[in-house]
Amino acid sequence: MKKKIHFLLAAVFILTACTTKAEEPTPAPTAVPTTPSGVLLNDPTLFWKEIRDEVSGYGIAVPCWWQVKAIPVETEGNLSSIAIRNYDDNFFKEYSENGDWIGGVPPQGVVVMSVTVATTSPDLSAEDSYLQYTEPGTVEVIAAQEKQVGEVTYTIVSLKSTTDASRPALNVFINRLSPETVLIVNAYPPEAIVYDDFQIILSTLVSADETIAPPLVMPQEPLGSMICPY
Repeated sequence: MKKKIHFLLAAVFILTACTTKAEEPTPAPTAVPTTPSGVLLNDPTLFWKEIRDEVSGYGIAVPCWWQVKAIPVETEGNLSSIAIRNYDDNFFKEYSENGDWIGGVPPQGVVVMSVTVATTSPDLSAEDSYLQYTEPGTVEVIAAQEKQVGEVTYTIVSLKSTTDASRPALNVFINRLSPETVLIVNAYPPEAIVYDDFQIILSTLVSADETIAPPLVMPQEPLGSMICPY
């Protein structure tokens, strides 16, 4: 039997449930993007780095100081999965306590993404392609609509928990890479889907035989003292 897709696909509802009764996010300090030598750079394209998936070959661009980590593939049909976040371990230590964010919510501006490539059937819709990897009866599709982000088309699937009505809705972005594969993107906290960097990252998605065009805009300022590893 297929297990749930790893990382945020299974955990987002739990994480967001903790935020509904928690304190307001703590504003995080920001810093002006620089090189390690302290030299200011004015070319926006220098602040984006390319990520390529070794299995499917898809590519995206993310701010150069964001952390990227492959997630072990443990799910039948789950081809590859990566976690992307805009903070480092030092930032988490500063704003966390006993392994969780202080107050139960991350500081304002924090973004965590999971990007998963999974197999599907050409006959399945985007929402059904997602649901085949969830525990039956745990989530319900509220709506599904197509959205153009740059030149890339996604299906935004809105879901709600059927086991806990207090949990907020979850929006999942799905792109059909091929008739047999889908790319599934989650973000945490939920409001991160409207952040500029998240939307720009979505717009840079290309297939294996395409070249990634680095964004011509500066990413949002880094959290804490993060810098690009030039």
